[in-house]
Amino acid sequence: MADSDQIRNILQNADLFSACDSEVIESFVEQSHLLSFQKGQLLFVHGEPAMRFYIILGGWVKLFRETLEGTQAVVDILSQGHIFGVASMFYDDV
Repeated sequence: MADSDQIRNILQNADLFSACDSEVIESFVEQSHLLSFQKGQLLFVHGEPAMRFYIILGGWVKLFRETLEGTQAVVDILSQGHIFGVASMFYDDV
């Protein structure tokens, strides 16, 4: 399956985009960029302005918060088909 087809399929089946018509979905697909990340690479840090959301096409993503002691508290582990980073685009304090 081509990347754009996979992205389109994920968006069409996501609750968040259920009210969107095909033109809106296509707009997201056309504006999407395929990115690859290395294990351990940070995608964003809490408090940064959100400029995009992410769709996992393959691999795993660990969402975590750093504790006061400097350790990681795992919030979630996401795999293929998950969308994340959306809430921070709509709320300033997420």
